[in-house]
Amino acid sequence: LLIFFVFPIWERIKSHPIVVKALPGVIAASCGLVLAAAYLMFLSVGLNWAQEGSFYYTNLQAIDTVNYTKIMTIILTSVILLKTKIKSPWYILVAIVCGVLLP
Repeated sequence: LLIFFVFPIWERIKSHPIVVKALPGVIAASCGLVLAAAYLMFLSVGLNWAQEGSFYYTNLQAIDTVNYTKIMTIILTSVILLKTKIKSPWYILVAIVCGVLLP
């Protein structure tokens, strides 16, 4: 929502001294929030939990802790996304197929 507010006036305020000084901090904070969100999503997908929804390390399964199939799917999808120019609907279709076929 902030983007919709700032975008029309961005050309006028991007050279303002306060904005220029604050922008590196805003970028660092947004990168940190994105990495924190990625970490929280990885916890639920990349590890096998004894009880669903409880993300304490004492709740990890004793045997086969890491879910290699899902991690490899994430890595493969990320590499394909970064290296090719495939349209977005195809990624959605492939994600649906992987969700149906992979355990």
